[in-house]
Amino acid sequence: MSPNKVPELKQVIHPHQFRVTRGGELRESIDKNYAGANSPMIKAGEMQDTLTTWGGWSSTSAMPKRYTNAILQQRIRQYLAGAEVS
Repeated sequence: MSPNKVPELKQVIHPHQFRVTRGGELRESIDKNYAGANSPMIKAGEMQDTLTTWGGWSSTSAMPKRYTNAILQQRIRQYLAGAEVS
């Protein structure tokens, strides 16, 4: 049944949302811990490998990008909001 048909279900948290949230937190944590460092952890390929291993996906999976897309979009919004203020 769709949440549109049962309005009280709109606020229900699906267990998969915890996995998505944790994937974003992992990406954010790695980015913060290695910011400004010349570490392979912040290079695109290494980040992909790290998130792929964490998620249990194949090495060619696009899931790490999908899982961290919200973090990247949030950064873009913050950047644009700051650019508009300046």
